[in-house]
Amino acid sequence: MTRFNETYVNEYIEQIRQDPKRYAEDYKKYVEAIARSRAIYMGEPVPGLYQGIFYDEKTVAVWESIAQTMIAIGEKMTQAYLEQAAYRALFPFSGEMEKLILHDPGYSMPVPMARYDLFYENEDRFMFCECNTDGSSAMNEDNVLGQLLLASEGMRDFSERYHLHNRDYFTPWVEKSLALYEEIQGRLPATIAIADFKESGTPYEFLEFQERYEKKGIRTFLPDIRELVYQDGALYFGEEKIDMVYRRVTSSELVEKADEARGFLDAYYANAFVCIGSMRSQVIHNKKAFAILHNPDWRHLFTDEENAFIAGHIPYTGSLTEATKQKVLADKDRYIIKPADSRGSAGVYVGADWSKEEYEKKIDEVMEGPAIYQDYYVAEPMDFVFFDEDGNFSVQPLVPLYGMFIYMGEFQGVYTRVGAERIISGKTSYYVAPNIQVSERG
Repeated sequence: MTRFNETYVNEYIEQIRQDPKRYAEDYKKYVEAIARSRAIYMGEPVPGLYQGIFYDEKTVAVWESIAQTMIAIGEKMTQAYLEQAAYRALFPFSGEMEKLILHDPGYSMPVPMARYDLFYENEDRFMFCECNTDGSSAMNEDNVLGQLLLASEGMRDFSERYHLHNRDYFTPWVEKSLALYEEIQGRLPATIAIADFKESGTPYEFLEFQERYEKKGIRTFLPDIRELVYQDGALYFGEEKIDMVYRRVTSSELVEKADEARGFLDAYYANAFVCIGSMRSQVIHNKKAFAILHNPDWRHLFTDEENAFIAGHIPYTGSLTEATKQKVLADKDRYIIKPADSRGSAGVYVGADWSKEEYEKKIDEVMEGPAIYQDYYVAEPMDFVFFDEDGNFSVQPLVPLYGMFIYMGEFQGVYTRVGAERIISGKTSYYVAPNIQVSERG
């Protein structure tokens, strides 16, 4: 079976091949426009390619189906965690983390916001990488680059054959999060805080969300979570009483720095505000979740179809311990190792990148905390238009890693990073390929 967007990719590359000098000059303008934009990650402009990820309605239907299966699996895992102490014991959570997860946030949806990362070639061949349900980000990267790319000469020429569209990832979240608040409280919030630790947040993305909330007439603040204070039964930022928090701080960092964020935590336990989302998202977010999904003792939680999905599309995952270390080391090229909970690919190592001696050191490093090993999935590369610094045109095979955005249990679209290395993340050499929905012109 061919890749889902092969026809569009081939057509676009052939278009660029017909006049590479003109498009190379336009690509320089595109890069300059990114540098002037809000597409900033870790203080640097997001690296963009002169090509997006093309997809059509047929692919959307497949992605929606895949997303719904993952949502159902995650909900069943979370429910089992809440109800069964034996299931909770499978997770490497501290007492504070367990307390946060068990606390009732005032609504039943365990994961209001998620980005499920996967390698995808077609409806039969795909494999999940991890579930980012805690502080999910990168909406800004896709939307800013998407709009800039659609304004490029390459996309304008391609639009002579197709309708092209980049999905908005900001307005739907604003509308859905406000709807959840209104369902709980019977009214809209007067104030919102988008909260994270300043050193960990993505400020340009927060600004975009702030502007969208304020267009709805709601005062919105961007505090460091340390600045939030619990007093008189309410959560405050300065003199402002906060009704709703769009939580961007990850649960693990919150627990690590609990003493610094005590005001927020005390108010959370007191249900002094509506927190979207709750800490229950940590159940599927923790990388140990994939190992638990492969535990035969708990297959009864899922339908036959869900168990088949897990077997075929969740990489085999096990706990990385002294007992499994030699197994992983003996067949190192088969595996990737990861801390059970980390940010930005920290502590993630592919065995094929290291000698046996080096990999043993990496295993010992990762095993300083709860960790997992996982079958390394060899993804098929996709062809991308590429211009070097001198404007020379070539076609480069790069591997896309897709992130499915899920808002309130509904598929919204995808975010894509591409790269040539075995690990594709913001800490490695990568490019963002904005997602472009394609439809035929009538």
